[in-house]
Amino acid sequence: MADPKSGRIDPAANPLITDMEGYYGWNVAEGCWYVVVAKDGYETLVSPVVGVPPEVTDLDLELRSLLQQLKLLPEAGITFMPDHAVQAQPGTILTFTHTLTNTGDITDTYHLVGYHNQDWAFNLFTPDWPQGTLHLWLFEVGPQATRIFTVSVTVPVEVISGTVGTTIITATSYLDPSVFAAVADAVTVYTVPVTPPQAGVAFAPDHNVSAQSGEVLTFTHTLTNTGTAIDTFDLLYTGDWGELLTASPVTLLLA
Repeated sequence: MADPKSGRIDPAANPLITDMEGYYGWNVAEGCWYVVVAKDGYETLVSPVVGVPPEVTDLDLELRSLLQQLKLLPEAGITFMPDHAVQAQPGTILTFTHTLTNTGDITDTYHLVGYHNQDWAFNLFTPDWPQGTLHLWLFEVGPQATRIFTVSVTVPVEVISGTVGTTIITATSYLDPSVFAAVADAVTVYTVPVTPPQAGVAFAPDHNVSAQSGEVLTFTHTLTNTGTAIDTFDLLYTGDWGELLTASPVTLLLA
Protein backbone atom coordinates (compact mmCIF):
# COMPACT_ATOMS: atom_id res chain seq x y z
CA MET A 1 0.00 0.00 0.00
CA ALA A 2 1.41 3.35 -1.00
CA ASP A 3 2.21 5.63 1.91
CA PRO A 4 0.60 9.03 1.19
CA LYS A 5 3.55 10.67 2.99
CA SER A 6 6.11 9.03 0.72
CA GLY A 7 5.75 11.66 -1.98
CA ARG A 8 5.16 8.97 -4.60
CA ILE A 9 1.44 9.74 -5.10
CA ASP A 10 -0.45 12.96 -5.72
CA PRO A 11 -2.91 13.77 -4.26
CA ALA A 12 -1.36 12.45 -1.04
CA ALA A 13 -4.48 10.49 -0.04
CA ASN A 14 -4.73 6.76 0.39
CA PRO A 15 -7.43 5.56 0.52
CA LEU A 16 -9.07 7.91 -1.94
CA ILE A 17 -12.83 8.40 -2.26
CA THR A 18 -14.16 8.67 -5.81
CA ASP A 19 -16.29 11.57 -6.95
CA MET A 20 -20.08 11.25 -7.46
CA GLU A 21 -19.54 9.75 -10.92
CA GLY A 22 -17.00 7.22 -9.72
CA TYR A 23 -13.86 8.87 -11.12
CA TYR A 24 -10.55 8.58 -9.30
CA GLY A 25 -6.88 9.11 -10.08
CA TRP A 26 -3.37 9.80 -8.83
CA ASN A 27 -0.17 11.08 -10.33
CA VAL A 28 2.28 8.38 -9.33
CA ALA A 29 6.01 7.82 -9.50
CA GLU A 30 7.54 5.35 -11.92
CA GLY A 31 6.85 1.77 -10.97
CA CYS A 32 4.25 -0.98 -10.89
CA TRP A 33 0.90 -0.14 -9.34
CA TYR A 34 -2.49 -1.71 -8.59
CA VAL A 35 -5.72 -0.40 -7.06
CA VAL A 36 -7.88 -2.01 -4.37
CA VAL A 37 -11.54 -0.91 -4.46
CA ALA A 38 -13.80 -1.52 -1.44
CA LYS A 39 -17.31 -0.50 -0.41
CA ASP A 40 -19.78 -1.85 2.16
CA GLY A 41 -22.21 -4.28 0.55
CA TYR A 42 -19.90 -5.04 -2.38
CA GLU A 43 -17.18 -7.56 -3.10
CA THR A 44 -13.68 -6.05 -2.69
CA LEU A 45 -11.92 -5.84 -6.06
CA VAL A 46 -8.18 -5.84 -6.81
CA SER A 47 -7.14 -4.40 -10.19
CA PRO A 48 -4.49 -5.83 -12.50
CA VAL A 49 -0.94 -4.55 -11.94
CA VAL A 50 -0.02 -1.77 -14.37
CA GLY A 51 3.34 -0.19 -15.11
CA VAL A 52 3.95 3.56 -15.11
CA PRO A 53 5.00 5.02 -17.41
CA PRO A 54 3.17 5.11 -19.72
CA GLU A 55 0.17 6.99 -18.34
CA VAL A 56 -2.78 4.71 -17.46
CA THR A 57 -6.21 6.28 -17.95
CA ASP A 58 -8.40 3.23 -18.66
CA LEU A 59 -8.22 1.26 -15.39
CA ASP A 60 -12.01 0.99 -15.16
CA LEU A 61 -13.24 -1.19 -12.31
CA GLU A 62 -16.76 -2.45 -11.58
CA LEU A 63 -17.81 -3.77 -8.19
CA ARG A 64 -20.27 -6.66 -7.78
CA SER A 65 -23.00 -6.35 -5.15
CA LEU A 66 -22.93 -9.04 -2.48
CA LEU A 67 -26.72 -9.19 -2.82
CA GLN A 68 -26.32 -10.14 -6.48
CA GLN A 69 -24.00 -12.95 -5.46
CA LEU A 70 -26.48 -14.23 -2.88
CA LYS A 71 -29.17 -14.37 -5.55
CA LEU A 72 -26.94 -16.68 -7.55
CA LEU A 73 -26.89 -19.22 -4.73
CA PRO A 74 -29.49 -22.02 -4.66
CA GLU A 75 -32.45 -21.15 -2.48
CA ALA A 76 -34.47 -23.68 -0.48
CA GLY A 77 -38.20 -23.32 -0.01
CA ILE A 78 -41.16 -25.42 1.08
CA THR A 79 -44.91 -25.35 1.60
CA PHE A 80 -46.81 -28.13 3.36
CA MET A 81 -50.63 -28.08 3.48
CA PRO A 82 -53.45 -28.23 4.36
CA ASP A 83 -54.22 -28.49 8.07
CA HIS A 84 -57.32 -30.45 9.12
CA ALA A 85 -59.79 -30.20 12.02
CA VAL A 86 -62.52 -32.87 12.36
CA GLN A 87 -64.70 -34.64 14.91
CA ALA A 88 -64.72 -38.41 15.42
CA GLN A 89 -65.98 -41.11 17.78
CA PRO A 90 -63.68 -43.39 19.81
CA GLY A 91 -62.32 -46.30 17.78
CA THR A 92 -62.42 -44.38 14.48
CA ILE A 93 -59.51 -44.59 12.00
CA LEU A 94 -59.05 -41.32 10.11
CA THR A 95 -56.97 -40.53 7.01
CA PHE A 96 -55.69 -37.07 6.10
CA THR A 97 -53.99 -36.02 2.83
CA HIS A 98 -51.26 -33.39 2.60
CA THR A 99 -49.22 -31.90 -0.26
CA LEU A 100 -45.56 -30.89 0.11
CA THR A 101 -44.21 -28.46 -2.51
CA ASN A 102 -40.55 -27.61 -3.08
CA THR A 103 -40.80 -23.85 -3.70
CA GLY A 104 -37.02 -23.51 -4.02
CA ASP A 105 -34.97 -23.30 -7.19
CA ILE A 106 -33.00 -26.53 -6.70
CA THR A 107 -33.79 -30.18 -6.04
CA ASP A 108 -33.94 -30.67 -2.28
CA THR A 109 -34.31 -33.56 0.11
CA TYR A 110 -36.63 -33.51 3.12
CA HIS A 111 -36.99 -35.28 6.41
CA LEU A 112 -40.54 -35.84 7.68
CA VAL A 113 -41.12 -36.56 11.34
CA GLY A 114 -44.40 -36.88 13.22
CA TYR A 115 -45.63 -36.17 16.75
CA HIS A 116 -48.97 -36.68 18.52
CA ASN A 117 -49.88 -34.70 21.61
CA GLN A 118 -51.98 -37.60 23.04
CA ASP A 119 -49.67 -40.44 21.93
CA TRP A 120 -52.32 -41.91 19.64
CA ALA A 121 -51.19 -44.37 17.00
CA PHE A 122 -50.47 -42.78 13.61
CA ASN A 123 -48.59 -43.57 10.40
CA LEU A 124 -47.28 -41.75 7.30
CA PHE A 125 -48.03 -43.26 3.89
CA THR A 126 -46.59 -42.63 0.43
CA PRO A 127 -46.46 -44.75 -2.74
CA ASP A 128 -42.90 -45.63 -1.65
CA TRP A 129 -44.02 -46.55 1.88
CA PRO A 130 -47.44 -48.21 1.46
CA GLN A 131 -46.98 -50.13 4.71
CA GLY A 132 -46.70 -46.89 6.69
CA THR A 133 -43.88 -45.40 8.76
CA LEU A 134 -43.43 -42.97 11.64
CA HIS A 135 -40.87 -40.82 9.79
CA LEU A 136 -39.36 -40.49 6.31
CA TRP A 137 -35.69 -39.81 5.75
CA LEU A 138 -34.24 -37.70 2.94
CA PHE A 139 -36.57 -38.11 -0.02
CA GLU A 140 -35.99 -35.93 -3.08
CA VAL A 141 -38.38 -33.36 -4.54
CA GLY A 142 -37.47 -31.33 -7.62
CA PRO A 143 -37.81 -27.53 -7.80
CA GLN A 144 -41.48 -26.48 -7.92
CA ALA A 145 -42.48 -30.17 -7.74
CA THR A 146 -44.89 -31.73 -5.22
CA ARG A 147 -45.25 -34.92 -3.21
CA ILE A 148 -48.47 -36.18 -1.65
CA PHE A 149 -48.56 -37.82 1.78
CA THR A 150 -51.36 -39.36 3.80
CA VAL A 151 -51.54 -39.61 7.57
CA SER A 152 -53.55 -42.33 9.30
CA VAL A 153 -54.66 -41.69 12.89
CA THR A 154 -56.46 -44.13 15.20
CA VAL A 155 -58.71 -42.68 17.90
CA PRO A 156 -58.41 -44.96 20.97
CA VAL A 157 -61.57 -46.71 22.13
CA GLU A 158 -61.15 -45.58 25.74
CA VAL A 159 -60.65 -41.86 25.06
CA ILE A 160 -63.17 -39.56 26.73
CA SER A 161 -65.48 -37.13 24.96
CA GLY A 162 -64.04 -33.66 24.39
CA THR A 163 -60.44 -34.81 24.06
CA VAL A 164 -58.53 -33.07 21.24
CA GLY A 165 -55.78 -35.14 19.65
CA THR A 166 -53.43 -33.37 17.22
CA THR A 167 -50.95 -35.00 14.85
CA ILE A 168 -48.14 -32.68 13.70
CA ILE A 169 -45.95 -33.63 10.72
CA THR A 170 -42.85 -31.46 10.18
CA ALA A 171 -40.84 -31.44 6.92
CA THR A 172 -37.31 -30.03 7.08
CA SER A 173 -35.02 -29.13 4.17
CA TYR A 174 -31.70 -30.98 4.03
CA LEU A 175 -30.21 -28.20 1.89
CA ASP A 176 -31.07 -25.58 4.51
CA PRO A 177 -32.28 -26.92 7.90
CA SER A 178 -33.65 -23.49 8.78
CA VAL A 179 -36.31 -24.05 6.10
CA PHE A 180 -39.18 -26.21 7.32
CA ALA A 181 -42.97 -26.43 7.32
CA ALA A 182 -45.55 -28.36 9.34
CA VAL A 183 -49.14 -29.55 9.03
CA ALA A 184 -51.55 -30.31 11.88
CA ASP A 185 -54.47 -32.76 11.95
CA ALA A 186 -56.73 -32.04 14.94
CA VAL A 187 -59.41 -34.53 16.02
CA THR A 188 -62.04 -33.66 18.63
CA VAL A 189 -63.56 -36.78 20.18
CA TYR A 190 -67.30 -37.01 20.82
CA THR A 191 -69.41 -39.86 22.16
CA VAL A 192 -73.09 -40.68 21.58
CA PRO A 193 -75.03 -41.04 24.87
CA VAL A 194 -76.22 -44.61 25.47
CA THR A 195 -79.93 -44.80 26.28
CA PRO A 196 -80.93 -47.72 28.56
CA PRO A 197 -83.41 -50.21 27.00
CA GLN A 198 -87.04 -49.26 27.56
CA ALA A 199 -89.83 -51.79 28.07
CA GLY A 200 -93.25 -51.30 26.51
CA VAL A 201 -96.30 -53.30 25.45
CA ALA A 202 -99.61 -52.84 23.69
CA PHE A 203 -102.35 -55.53 23.80
CA ALA A 204 -105.59 -55.08 21.82
CA PRO A 205 -108.43 -55.22 21.11
CA ASP A 206 -111.03 -55.96 23.79
CA HIS A 207 -114.17 -57.95 22.84
CA ASN A 208 -117.75 -57.88 24.14
CA VAL A 209 -120.18 -60.41 22.56
CA SER A 210 -123.32 -62.45 23.39
CA ALA A 211 -123.31 -66.28 23.17
CA GLN A 212 -125.53 -69.29 23.91
CA SER A 213 -124.70 -71.96 26.44
CA GLY A 214 -122.23 -74.53 25.03
CA GLU A 215 -121.06 -72.28 22.23
CA VAL A 216 -117.27 -72.12 21.61
CA LEU A 217 -115.94 -68.62 21.06
CA THR A 218 -112.61 -67.54 19.62
CA PHE A 219 -111.13 -64.10 20.20
CA THR A 220 -108.05 -62.70 18.50
CA HIS A 221 -105.72 -60.24 20.21
CA THR A 222 -102.46 -58.65 19.10
CA LEU A 223 -99.59 -58.11 21.49
CA THR A 224 -97.02 -55.54 20.35
CA ASN A 225 -93.62 -54.97 21.96
CA THR A 226 -93.39 -51.17 21.98
CA GLY A 227 -90.08 -51.18 23.87
CA THR A 228 -86.55 -50.75 22.55
CA ALA A 229 -85.23 -54.28 23.14
CA ILE A 230 -86.23 -57.94 22.88
CA ASP A 231 -88.54 -58.81 25.76
CA THR A 232 -90.50 -61.77 27.19
CA PHE A 233 -94.15 -61.42 28.26
CA ASP A 234 -96.19 -63.54 30.66
CA LEU A 235 -99.84 -63.94 29.66
CA LEU A 236 -102.13 -64.26 32.68
CA TYR A 237 -105.79 -65.11 32.28
CA THR A 238 -108.40 -63.92 34.79
CA GLY A 239 -112.18 -64.21 34.86
CA ASP A 240 -114.95 -66.63 35.75
CA TRP A 241 -113.61 -69.27 33.32
CA GLY A 242 -109.92 -68.62 33.79
CA GLU A 243 -109.37 -72.19 35.11
CA LEU A 244 -110.33 -73.51 31.68
CA LEU A 245 -107.44 -71.69 30.00
CA THR A 246 -103.68 -72.18 30.12
CA ALA A 247 -101.04 -69.47 29.92
CA SER A 248 -97.65 -69.73 28.20
CA PRO A 249 -94.75 -67.25 27.81
CA VAL A 250 -94.37 -65.56 24.45
CA THR A 251 -91.06 -64.04 23.22
CA LEU A 252 -91.35 -61.10 20.84
CA LEU A 253 -88.57 -59.36 18.89
CA LEU A 254 -88.32 -55.59 18.76
CA ALA A 255 -90.66 -54.30 16.10
